[in-house]
Amino acid sequence: MPMPDGQHVHFFSGETSYEYGHLHRYQGYTGPAVGQGLAHTHRIRVITTVELGHDHLIDVETGPGIATAGGHVHEFRGVTSISGRPPHSHRFRNVTGPPIPTMYGQAQDAGTQE
Repeated sequence: MPMPDGQHVHFFSGETSYEYGHLHRYQGYTGPAVGQGLAHTHRIRVITTVELGHDHLIDVETGPGIATAGGHVHEFRGVTSISGRPPHSHRFRNVTGPPIPTMYGQAQDAGTQE
């Protein structure tokens, strides 16, 4: 599906590493594309699920696009914010879904979540 001016977002979801007897889940939509061609990236900013009375912030920039038969995806990875008792963070790594076109350069019912 053509994307005017390349404007699009990606759905993402996953689980963090298992630390201190638990893990967290996350899901959302990336921010809009920053840059052009496959070299573009997206921002991911989302709060994880609450486990054992706390959550964590994920705030990273994806890697550049990776070509696929259906368009492209982006790898993302990092470490969450520190939270919980004892204070700790979790690692995460995953790949986004395929591009979702947006209208007029604005995500329609999609965007980063906080």
